Amino acid sequence: MFCRSDSAHSLPEPIKGGSLKPLWDITQLEEKWRLLVTTWLVECLRPDTPYPVLEILGEQGSGKSFLQTLLRRLIDPNAADLRSVPKSAEDAFISGGANHVISIENVSYLTPQLQDALCVIATGGGFAKRKLYSDADETVINLKRPVMLNGIVASVTQQDLVSRAVTIELPVLKEAQSKGKLEDWFEGDRASIIGALLDIAAKALSYLPEMTLHAHERPRLVEFAYLGMAVAKAMDKEPCTFTDQFQEARQDGLERTLDASPIATAIRDWAEIHPDETRDEPAKRWLEILADYKPPGCDSWPRSGKGMGDQMRRAAPALRQLGIECKCLGKVSGNVKWQIGHADQRKSWIESPESPEVLSGKRSKQDFRTCRTLIEGKSLDVDAFEEF
Repeated sequence: MFCRSDSAHSLPEPIKGGSLKPLWDITQLEEKWRLLVTTWLVECLRPDTPYPVLEILGEQGSGKSFLQTLLRRLIDPNAADLRSVPKSAEDAFISGGANHVISIENVSYLTPQLQDALCVIATGGGFAKRKLYSDADETVINLKRPVMLNGIVASVTQQDLVSRAVTIELPVLKEAQSKGKLEDWFEGDRASIIGALLDIAAKALSYLPEMTLHAHERPRLVEFAYLGMAVAKAMDKEPCTFTDQFQEARQDGLERTLDASPIATAIRDWAEIHPDETRDEPAKRWLEILADYKPPGCDSWPRSGKGMGDQMRRAAPALRQLGIECKCLGKVSGNVKWQIGHADQRKSWIESPESPEVLSGKRSKQDFRTCRTLIEGKSLDVDAFEEF
């Protein structure tokens, strides 16, 4: 139940009533990212929900590795707080089996296989391989872990991982200080910072049952969104403050997904030129239509209808957020057809009727859709309203 690897370090005894201010002063993290980072730290303390992937971007000298190191020391301090990119999915699972937080630095590129593995690790899953010196036995690693990574360029490009990622971008530090001095300052305040984090977590968990979102506002990481709203309230902020910042952070990932996919870019360009058109065509025909919108110098353009359908399926969630519907209609007349067009922007509310006559039957109560205040031709007085 309690595991401790050889590289794990100890946490200090938390001090109740501390403050997160020393953490922000040391890292110089911008105000717009603090609520997101705090929520991610609180989420790392919960074992029963999926974990978002925290991606930290910035130029040289932006302090991204230093920030990532301090964040890990608040949750899962280790002899090697930052690790290089795993060479395979197996290495990523082994690292997660020995650590609570998978912390990767200086990421320039993540293979599609590794991005898929990080999705499984963040939401919970297993990895199995044949046990050494056996023919029929296997070793299974089953885990769910928080993941954070940093890099100069955006490396999270697969739609599945983008939808699970929270991206923050750091500016270049204006006032650089000695790293040793900052680490000493942090170690002196680490116990009070952890205490403040636990105080916020306790309040947030008490507020959590009150948090709700409309169905169309719920993101992929809905548990994280509810927690963020509760954390905002625990920090004396409006819950909508978190949803606004979360949406802004996710918008960057959306644009990155579209830019990384030549098919998504081509579909977006086609939809802009044909704003009022919706077409149902086989994937092979779409391959011919979208060839005119192919980005120059593209090497990853599909060569078959199946490849086209696979890329359209991957790009569909990101396109849908832009109001472009790209969906498979199934097999029609021997061909698998795809529909592309602007999504139906029908209003979710019930529009008011043009005239009271369209209301069927006699209504004894006030009609809140039309603000009718008449009962059988008479004005609705206060006594009558209270009666209802």
